[in-house]
Amino acid sequence: MKKNVFVGVMRSISSVSGEPPEESPLKFRRKLPDRSPKRASQESTCNVRSIVSVSGEPPEESPPKVRRKLPAPLPKKASQASPCNEVPSESEGADTKVIPQADEAWDKHRGDQFDDIDNESTLDEVVSDSASLHLGPNCCTFTRARERPIPGVRNSPLPLRSNDHPEGLPYLAQPRWKRMRERVERDTYMAKSAARRCLNFLKAGLPFTLEHPGNSIARELKEWQELVALDGVFIIEHHHCMFSPCLKRKFQIVITNIPSLADPRSSNSLNRTCSDRKVCSRTKCPPRSLHS
Repeated sequence: MKKNVFVGVMRSISSVSGEPPEESPLKFRRKLPDRSPKRASQESTCNVRSIVSVSGEPPEESPPKVRRKLPAPLPKKASQASPCNEVPSESEGADTKVIPQADEAWDKHRGDQFDDIDNESTLDEVVSDSASLHLGPNCCTFTRARERPIPGVRNSPLPLRSNDHPEGLPYLAQPRWKRMRERVERDTYMAKSAARRCLNFLKAGLPFTLEHPGNSIARELKEWQELVALDGVFIIEHHHCMFSPCLKRKFQIVITNIPSLADPRSSNSLNRTCSDRKVCSRTKCPPRSLHS
């Protein structure tokens, strides 16, 4: 954080014309009468070790104050310990849960140093030292919106993938589609890497979450299908409008190995879907557009 710095003390100032400014007349300070010396009862006892009065005699010393010793605080019980960012002491139970701090988000929009493909080895080191993992690989080229023509638009965007070709349609191999093919290949690699990291966390018994649009074609990738077929892995479908304060009916899935997120009876459950497209099941109002 930058600070404003003022350097030195101004002793002479030149005017705009270059001439020194006129000196102000000297001011004479009226001499005030001498103050009467303070009594010992009026003297401040804060941070004073010895005071010499006007007469030259030391003041009377006040009797020393004896500070009452407070009892040592009792050690916290496991039920009293804060669950956030607190390391349990030896006196606490071994089952005390500690929630670690979140690390920096890896997103290329934050800078090239957070590109999880170009800096994959660095990201693997960070992930290997993490207690939990949340992944949301780029979904732009996995969307099914391209399968629906836009009314009134002559040349609507073409589909890039399909259920039979989740890694990219064959026409992308043509030279004219080189740039789009590179985007598709990067998103495919990112989605496969996400599934691989989730599988490693599952084997290690560590929690993970993998989020994507509900109708994403990434669900047709072999790596994703192998992941969700394993025991202890859940697919949770939900709409964002079912969670306050969101008002948009965005359909998402979360693939996870955390049972409480999939249990509708749990307070942490994400298993909440809106049953009506026109009226939100939570707010009883029309949901907002995804583009508003």
